[in-house]
Amino acid sequence: MKKILKQLNQRPIAYYPIYRQLTGSTTGGILLSQLMYWFSKKDKIFKTNEEMINETFLTQDELKSAKRKIKNLAFITVSLEGLPAKTFYEID
Repeated sequence: MKKILKQLNQRPIAYYPIYRQLTGSTTGGILLSQLMYWFSKKDKIFKTNEEMINETFLTQDELKSAKRKIKNLAFITVSLEGLPAKTFYEID
C-alpha cells in the first residue's frame, strides 16, 4: 500500500479558483494555472499541444477549448509559430 501511495504522489499542478473565474471554465483555469507557472520563469514560452497535454493531462479537445478561453484574456497573447507548429504564449 505504501508503494502505491508514493506512486500517486506525483508533481501537482497548482489550480487557483480565480483562474476558473477569469477563463469561465475549469479546463481554462487548469491551462492558465500551468501557464502562470511558466510565466514565473519567463514572459514568453512555447509549448506543443503534446507537451501541454503531458503536463496538464487535459485531452486534445479540452486543451483546444481551454486555449480558446485563454485567447480571450486581455493579458495573454497566443500565437502559432514554426514547423512543426508550436504554440507561443506571452504575458503582457
